Amino acid sequence: MSAAQESTQEVFDAKQVENVISFNVKILLTARGKTQTDLASYLGLQRSTISVKLKGKSEWSVPDLVNTANYLGTTPTALLDDSMMKTMSRMGTLQGSHNQGGITEPRYFLMPEPSGCPGCDSNARHLL
Repeated sequence: MSAAQESTQEVFDAKQVENVISFNVKILLTARGKTQTDLASYLGLQRSTISVKLKGKSEWSVPDLVNTANYLGTTPTALLDDSMMKTMSRMGTLQGSHNQGGITEPRYFLMPEPSGCPGCDSNARHLL
């Protein structure tokens, strides 16, 4: 590799990549109506292990990344894609816990009454 190629190569922060994976898994779990417990069962892990991964306190292994992508009907590459996280961050639509690596939780709102959404109870969470 030449010096010119080295200077243009993007440098990745491992913690940020972990946060992107967690963010995308949360988004897809919500979009597909799945829970952390569902994912844990599929992966043969405890729900608390998934929770720790999604909070960025434990790393995603390659097998867990691949199997999670399979479970969510997507690809490992899609779980590594930070475009949605960046777009939502620029738009100021992300709210949640922040850490040194970035935003780690999607934003939700609560419906005040069941009548606002057919089939929803008053504590239904809806992704913005």
